[in-house]
Amino acid sequence: MLGFIPKRYVFSLVGLAATTLSVALQTNLSIAIVYMVRGSRTEKGELDWTPDTQGIALGAQYVGLAVGYIPGGRFTEVYGGKITMISTLLLASIFTAILPLIVHLSIHFVIICRFLIGVGSSPVFPALVFMISRWIPESEQIFISSFVLAGYGTGTFVSYITAGALCASDFLGGWPSVFYMGALSGLAWCALCYLVVYDTPDKHPSISLKELDFITKNTSQQTKQIKSIPWRAIATSIPFWALAVGTFGQCWILSFFVTSIALYMGTILNLTSVQNGLLSCLPNLLRALFACIVGIAIDFVRRRRKIPIVYIRKGTTLANSIAACIGFGGILFAGCDITMNVIFFIIAGVLSDFYIFGVSLVPIDMAPNLAGTLSGILCFLSSVPYFLLPAMIGEFTKHERTIAQWSYIYYITIGVTVLTTVIYLLFGTSELQPWGIDSDNSTHIITKETEEKIDVDDQKGTHNYNRTNFVGIDNLFRPPTLKQIVQKSSILKIQWKFITPTARAYNSDGENPLRRILGRVCLKYIEAVRILCDTEAVINAPDLSDSKGENRHRRIKLSLQQSHQLEVMEHDNLFRSEQRQSNLLGDDIY
Repeated sequence: MLGFIPKRYVFSLVGLAATTLSVALQTNLSIAIVYMVRGSRTEKGELDWTPDTQGIALGAQYVGLAVGYIPGGRFTEVYGGKITMISTLLLASIFTAILPLIVHLSIHFVIICRFLIGVGSSPVFPALVFMISRWIPESEQIFISSFVLAGYGTGTFVSYITAGALCASDFLGGWPSVFYMGALSGLAWCALCYLVVYDTPDKHPSISLKELDFITKNTSQQTKQIKSIPWRAIATSIPFWALAVGTFGQCWILSFFVTSIALYMGTILNLTSVQNGLLSCLPNLLRALFACIVGIAIDFVRRRRKIPIVYIRKGTTLANSIAACIGFGGILFAGCDITMNVIFFIIAGVLSDFYIFGVSLVPIDMAPNLAGTLSGILCFLSSVPYFLLPAMIGEFTKHERTIAQWSYIYYITIGVTVLTTVIYLLFGTSELQPWGIDSDNSTHIITKETEEKIDVDDQKGTHNYNRTNFVGIDNLFRPPTLKQIVQKSSILKIQWKFITPTARAYNSDGENPLRRILGRVCLKYIEAVRILCDTEAVINAPDLSDSKGENRHRRIKLSLQQSHQLEVMEHDNLFRSEQRQSNLLGDDIY
């Protein structure tokens, strides 16, 4: 199925459908309730819910979302993103189908149903972030992430259009069809995901070897889960809390366009319901489109290795914050001018999806094996604005709904945006964190590809590698040493354990100069790794004879896991340094 499409793109399309469906299941009641409640839009409404009751029914899903984020993220790490998304969206779809059948029984059943729909929708985001780290190469990660997660913007637009049309029709009774069709779409998605999506590329039965090799070499393929979460280390990590604060601020901006823009346009600008619906969705649609376009440009820049990833994360966050402050500041002076308000709303919201390739992907950088849990924690914290902002608006406007009262909301929004952005820019990072490393599995010098080559070479009787791979190299990646490498860009003297290599041309005298080099040279991380591999290759390289009987020395260089996956430091400007260190190595070894 879909054999002609690269499998990572199949995953991306299914992921986009997942985010769109997730939002649609969350927002369908917001449109349908207008036709469900008597006296709100039409006298044909069947329910006598008070405004307070309607608010509770609409808000129950957000409680479910907050509750489900962290367990959903951890469930993803333990059981995989595929089963997580299928099981939770199946749950949400089932209760979406049940909702029209129980609305006449009790409002309490409706609240429970909406709560469970929220629980079912919440793990989609952390599951997708976790799977993106496994499926999408770094050179494509920005665009595909923005494409997949754009469903949170386009989903609102699609939901408003389709739900409004279904409610106005006689299909399946009008408004109940919104829930039935949503549930049917959810079941269809679950079946599709079961057939075509796999947790990791190596589990896909029909992926091409070329694509598998490309993905494996350019992603963090860490297959062994971290059994216990380092909660204390996370809780005391300044970079993590800086990320949490930054995420809170970015989601405060988003929450306005999800929860409050329609209210402002309806009560202050006095737009009709049709105008309100279209103009309220416009910023959401444009932000998704703009994020995809900019994502392509950023990936192009990354392929040329022009800027480090941390600059992309912070730069896009800063750009979104500046645009939001300009937009919300302009609204303060736009008065009741509809055109100017719409323009400033677009300015404030058009970059809000930059959070996708800004703060939302930082968990992949900081701790790939914990990306699901970290995303769940951040989603939980970022759900606070979705409660807090509507409550603040209700408090400020409970006596009168005027521009003056709304201005307090915009001032607070600008203040929150500035403060959270400054904190993230000062203390945030995209470097791999010591607590994000599984010392048993997360970092290896010899890759799976190299191990396979070793086996093949051994079968041929040519021993190009020894199997020690410098046992002492593990010392480099234990948290205390890694922290020192990150902070001081240097390594400590390492105690090496040598096992007799299998190479025929091995000369035991090579051990002494190697110890001398490692004992006296203070190297940058990447330089140290390169020299270790060169040195081992020199010591273990066999003497090979060509057809003419002439001996030639062949230097074998070990295949390294790309060190930028560890995010310790950049590769740029290391060519001269590598040459210099190689010359020093040659002087000491030969």
